[in-house]
Amino acid sequence: MDVYIYFYSELPTGRRAFEDSMAGRIQPWARVSGGGTGVEGSNIDLEILDRHLSKESVLGQIKAALRQLKAPADTVISIDGEEDHPL
Repeated sequence: MDVYIYFYSELPTGRRAFEDSMAGRIQPWARVSGGGTGVEGSNIDLEILDRHLSKESVLGQIKAALRQLKAPADTVISIDGEEDHPL
């Protein structure tokens, strides 16, 4: 399962520092697999390693981690390229 997190507003820290903090909250069930920054914002890509987790569980855990890290309110999460879920 792949998760794509899109940030349209500025992160509270640099993207790489945010990635590192995110990685610490999702291990061992997931890992950061990529990310980038562009004109419209930035993104972090995650790979879910625990195949037993449901999409609902993954979404809930990722939202909790993002809120702890004070992600912008306009953050959007996409799981396996399907519908977008607001933070």
